[in-house]
Amino acid sequence: MGYYSTAVGDNSAVFGFNGDDCTISEDNSIRVCADHFIVNGDDLVAELASSRQLFDGSEERSAQRIQDLQQIVKMQSVELENLSGVHEEQLELLQELQSLENEFAQLTQS
Repeated sequence: MGYYSTAVGDNSAVFGFNGDDCTISEDNSIRVCADHFIVNGDDLVAELASSRQLFDGSEERSAQRIQDLQQIVKMQSVELENLSGVHEEQLELLQELQSLENEFAQLTQS
């Protein structure tokens, strides 16, 4: 139905209303070729185009967020390595302090 519309598939329908070639070759299918598809006052073509743009932008934002998070992980890994060295130094100082306390206790008992 419409202009340049061809239904090749069995039990299928084509509605061509924008002047472009509109063909369906799948069985049990409906194809509508139109610049606007209004249902209850809402243009579904415009809404689908808008939601696709939101989705596309979402992918770009997600990719940027992933890069940002990867950078944070790198920085935290470096800081963790630095803190690991500090922890080892603190353990050595603690052992030295315990050794000095033991020496002091022995000296005060004598």
